[in-house]
Amino acid sequence: MDCAREAIDGGLLENKSWKARGTMEVYASIAHLRVEREYNVKSSADYGRIVCQKHFNRLVDLLRNQKPTIGGQSDPHTLFIEPTVLVDVSPSDPIMQEEIFGPILPILNVRNMDEAIEFINDREKPLALYVFTKDRKVKEAFLERTSSGSVAINDTILQVAAEGLPFGGVGNSGMGAYHGKNTFDTFVHKKSVLSKKFFFLPEKIESVRYPPSTKLKLNVMKARFRYNHSLPTQYIPHIVMFLLGVLITVAAYYITIYFNEK
Repeated sequence: MDCAREAIDGGLLENKSWKARGTMEVYASIAHLRVEREYNVKSSADYGRIVCQKHFNRLVDLLRNQKPTIGGQSDPHTLFIEPTVLVDVSPSDPIMQEEIFGPILPILNVRNMDEAIEFINDREKPLALYVFTKDRKVKEAFLERTSSGSVAINDTILQVAAEGLPFGGVGNSGMGAYHGKNTFDTFVHKKSVLSKKFFFLPEKIESVRYPPSTKLKLNVMKARFRYNHSLPTQYIPHIVMFLLGVLITVAAYYITIYFNEK
């Protein structure tokens, strides 16, 4: 529990984007968490401030009519908002309707794992999903039965720093991913190019796609798409020349026999 507390508390103090609708479900088992600090957060040089007055006001508005069990204090002059944990939160509350982008963690209680997973799946797919458990079956259930941009087991934020892991959203939480080659692939368009040569025989074979349509043409097209791969038309000239060679050889053989008999 101490490790989970430190991981969640650290993620909260990072002042990163919290997709509340997709993350708070997995904290049901620690709804009575109490974050204890041995120093004054407000005077700490390690604790960040909200980026601008506009977002400070937005976060303060989200805290209205909420019940903080930890924190809740703010200072508009320094854009300071204390690390805050909210309890008795309703899914219909304004704070549950948007990304928070601040040091605020809403807690919703659920009866069991299945209810938590159902809650997640009933909403837009989250950017990140954090699961704290020692139970392998619980871990596998969240991985297999939910969809999210990324997942961290028994930690927060750390998956963003792992260079080998692509980081990005899915569906409403984002498109594409970055880190290494994934960044390159996200911003590069893969252009499809089809090029063919003007050979009479291949074109004749592929003319089944042109009208007028017949049953024979339809069957050929069905067979073509059933196997779903390109016809090896580049080898047709070689096959034709081979067959012509065989035909000429056979013809020469019978002509020689004919003249010998004469």
